[in-house]
Amino acid sequence: PETRNDVGLLDLIIKNCCSGSKVTARHSFAVLVSQSKTNPKLVSDAIFPLLQPTTVATACDSFSPNLPNLGDTLGCVYYLQTLKNLVFSNELDSQSRLDFYRIIANSVSDSRQRVALEAMHCLMDHERAWAFLLCAQRESRDLNIFRRVVDTLMNFLSASNVSSSSKMKQASESPNWPLAHAACRTARGMGRTLQKAISFESFELGMGKSASELVHFSSNLSDKMTCA
Repeated sequence: PETRNDVGLLDLIIKNCCSGSKVTARHSFAVLVSQSKTNPKLVSDAIFPLLQPTTVATACDSFSPNLPNLGDTLGCVYYLQTLKNLVFSNELDSQSRLDFYRIIANSVSDSRQRVALEAMHCLMDHERAWAFLLCAQRESRDLNIFRRVVDTLMNFLSASNVSSSSKMKQASESPNWPLAHAACRTARGMGRTLQKAISFESFELGMGKSASELVHFSSNLSDKMTCA
């Protein structure tokens, strides 16, 4: 554990994040998660030149030795967790945190469900997540970040083939319990954030309805999973 936080290894860790081996990159990102908690400023400076959405890895098959290897799903999860730690670090300036936030927001569109769900979880599961979301939407002039998160998560909840009604879907559509569990985990994290957001006046600016739909749907789905 002490070795994981050794700043003397940071350059090597960053280099290995760009390794042609997905396994090497994955383990390097896992170590970077730990370093981003204890040395956020150093990690921020080191990783900033390498920033790219996880969707880039799914859009092209070629590998670049000068960019992080995001071809591995779990490696992407650790990459996003690292960025989350930097986004909510008090040691970084607001512009740097916003840049990291945008990368996570873009990764919500990743075609890999596990990666997209982790991106949503990183965006919304934090005590300061709602305030930062409002800031990001204002500074990015993109008022649809929250709507995209809700729509994508609703799609995943529906795609799990677990009915929120009293009847299950046809037997030919067997429930995808792992996806349902992961989506509900993300929805619950978002629910905790929304509870803190109720007092924000801006919660009424078109976001309340979207949030209510999601919370109601995921709550019914969670009940169904419990009974299954």
